[in-house]
Amino acid sequence: GFAAQKGLLPVGLEAIDEALGLNGVAVKANRQAVALGRLAAVDLTALMEFADLDETRAGEPDTLEAMLDSRSRRLTAFQDEAWAQRYRDRIAALQQVVEQRGVRGAEGFLRACANQLARLMAYKDEYEVARLYADPAFTQAIAEAFDGNPKLSFNLAPPFLPLGKDRKTGRPRKIRIGPWMLPAFRLMQHGKRLRGGPFDLFGYSAERRMERALIGEYEELVMGIANGLDAANLALAEEIAGSAWRVRGYGPVKEQGVEDWRAWLAQTLPRFTPAAPRPVEQPVLLDAGGV
Repeated sequence: GFAAQKGLLPVGLEAIDEALGLNGVAVKANRQAVALGRLAAVDLTALMEFADLDETRAGEPDTLEAMLDSRSRRLTAFQDEAWAQRYRDRIAALQQVVEQRGVRGAEGFLRACANQLARLMAYKDEYEVARLYADPAFTQAIAEAFDGNPKLSFNLAPPFLPLGKDRKTGRPRKIRIGPWMLPAFRLMQHGKRLRGGPFDLFGYSAERRMERALIGEYEELVMGIANGLDAANLALAEEIAGSAWRVRGYGPVKEQGVEDWRAWLAQTLPRFTPAAPRPVEQPVLLDAGGV
């Protein structure tokens, strides 16, 4: 719908609508999706208001505690409860620093830290992709969207196969794997117990090492920001904390995102003027004779 409204498709809206009707699958839902896409192309703000969503953080928890609860559940599913507790401990340490500095109105900064740290800690490696495909919600969504018994296939670029690069894109070449991959995903999801350990064969790749290193890099960044936080630099601190959204995607796309993020930080961090350390209050010593 968005592309059609922008005139980017070689067919008109009437042809699209006719095709949806002829297809006969989820016709009403598909027509609604096209209509919403057209509205997004014309007035995204109106669409977000219609859906009662904030355009900048559509669907995100609006309090720090809600963010922590939501992301902790995600990290528990990604790895385990210990991984989720590590996450909560890091945010608690940040919150303690902010409170010690006496900075008011810093929940936006902490919420941005909580959101982006959770993203970096739940990187989409092979085990996580397998877990998401093995989730019963995936097969249920397929069953609800399509009639009959659809045959699934998956376009993958297994790192252990010498597939080379795609000649058009220069990115790792993918191959189509049939429906037998779904049972393999169900088995493979349990490999998350090996994640980051010596028996994690996928974890030795440059991309996985980069993803693990990014977690510590981001924690060090936001802790440094928190230690220099005050009312004057709070807005910029929140922008810096949220800037890790640039790190997304997979493979070359993610590598480029990391480069872009670091380049952005190199330009932005010099603008952040850390506040002076808070003076340590000295105890008042009273003359015992005067008490």
